[in-house]
Amino acid sequence: MFHTLGAALAALLDPALAVVAFTALVRLLLHPLTRAAVRGEKARAALAPQLRELTEKHRKDPVKLQEKTLALYGDAGTSLFAGILPMLAQAPFFMVVYQLVTTPNPLLDGALLGVRLGDHWSDGGAGVPVFLGLLAVLALVCLGSYLWQGRQAARSGAPQPTLARVLRLLAFTPVLLAASLPLAAGLYLLTSGAWTLAERAWLHRSLPGGEPEPVVVEPAPAAEVEAVAEEPVAPAEQPARKPQGTGGKRGKAAARARAQAR
Repeated sequence: MFHTLGAALAALLDPALAVVAFTALVRLLLHPLTRAAVRGEKARAALAPQLRELTEKHRKDPVKLQEKTLALYGDAGTSLFAGILPMLAQAPFFMVVYQLVTTPNPLLDGALLGVRLGDHWSDGGAGVPVFLGLLAVLALVCLGSYLWQGRQAARSGAPQPTLARVLRLLAFTPVLLAASLPLAAGLYLLTSGAWTLAERAWLHRSLPGGEPEPVVVEPAPAAEVEAVAEEPVAPAEQPARKPQGTGGKRGKAAARARAQAR
């Protein structure tokens, strides 16, 4: 099977270009599954604050915590496995490409910059600089993936235990694999890694969800507004006038007139 597939690809394109084109074609066909996986990841990220509240509230009751968690996912229309199943469904396709670039077939008889695609780094010779260049570019792609994962984790606001930080270092695993596999496999890992980084960054920006929902202030009903407008307004109270005492100028003049009359 792989011999026939490799021979067909080698007959259509340059072997090195055929590896890149076939990898890109497979990733393009798997895009709907990747899209579903990212949508599930964003759905879980949107529920992260509520999950933290449930964890704090039912920390001493695991059964109650599980019930509330399942209910929360059910109300949101998602599940604990959203985004995981689509990724698992892609595994058989990746295995086909991996077998194609590691199993002896006519495709591996081609060359990249004068180095046979079936050669290994450990073979030495003139192929070492080509392998070093490939590994350097692959390491940059893995570094970009590592930094992007860290930024996504920080944006989610969830606590990052030490184990999670260590697991992110697995992003550099393709570099170790490429150093021990044929050159064709390294070319496949580079193409697939670059595609993954660009595709996920684009999907996380373009797909909705994963952000806190804005608070919408609903206007008061029209009936309430009219009732407030029609309510009579009490007239303002006028300050009481201060009565004038007899000790004013008029009172003194009257007293003087009475005294003279006497």
